[in-house]
Amino acid sequence: MTVGRLARRTGEFLELLRTRTGAAAGRTAHFLAALLPGLGPVALRSVAALLRDGLAAARTDLEAVEPTVFTALLDAACAPDRAAGARQLLTSGTAWLGFKQTVSVQREGSGASPWRDSARPPVLDHDGRAGHFASGAPGMFAAAAMSFDGPFDAYGPTLAYGMLGFGAGLQTPNGGGPHLPRQVFPHERVTPAYTDYDALEPAVLAFLLVLTPSGHLVYEVLNAPDHATYVFTCRDADQAAQLNRALDLLSFRVEGISADASSAGSQYRKAAQRLPALRVLRERFTGRAIHTEAWSSQLDALLG
Repeated sequence: MTVGRLARRTGEFLELLRTRTGAAAGRTAHFLAALLPGLGPVALRSVAALLRDGLAAARTDLEAVEPTVFTALLDAACAPDRAAGARQLLTSGTAWLGFKQTVSVQREGSGASPWRDSARPPVLDHDGRAGHFASGAPGMFAAAAMSFDGPFDAYGPTLAYGMLGFGAGLQTPNGGGPHLPRQVFPHERVTPAYTDYDALEPAVLAFLLVLTPSGHLVYEVLNAPDHATYVFTCRDADQAAQLNRALDLLSFRVEGISADASSAGSQYRKAAQRLPALRVLRERFTGRAIHTEAWSSQLDALLG
């Protein structure tokens, strides 16, 4: 990435960027470690480098790290009612697996002023340094990593599965919910940063991309209810990556892909005209298969 037009603040900007991508890399590693507890640290870093937020990793690349990684992630991320469809799609062509965090579960603290009682120093890191990541070489690795925020190292797989939508009844270690405001001085109250467990259902979108021999790319969400299967025309893996990036740029909001954009009354008309990502997806969109009993036949018809 080339950074310009910042004059004396270029260094400040780059340092802030390194800090934030470094923290994101730490959260990524914790999220994947929660889903892959049997994977070693070196292999885990390789998987995290492949599975950046919103960008799918090829099944062959994941299995090259460790043969069971793809299957383990698929089993962890796939809702029971989508498992049969996912298995069918895997036999249809070349597969990619990805994760996209759509909702943040971390909430910043608030208060009139910092807590400065020297006798009782503030403990604002209630989540076990979930966002920490070392400097140096790991910081370089961070630029290629995704960002899933949450105290995964403190909660283990419970929080990760909760963010995928499978964590009903998640409890905090102390049995409570978010931190409540507390009195620091008689005239002011402070709320420390906390994890919002009410925002977990689901906070991370798990998805499959399958490139078929018929020249189509199938986009299937694995863990969100009432989400249709989208099909696009696609020539090769490069076009599949382009469509993946287009979906990521839209934050995987697919409503505007199939909606009418020709009418002056359409809320997607200006977006379809101005957003290159949405325009590409609309041009290559073939149709949707709704998850009913006729899903398989609908998909076969779309794939020709």
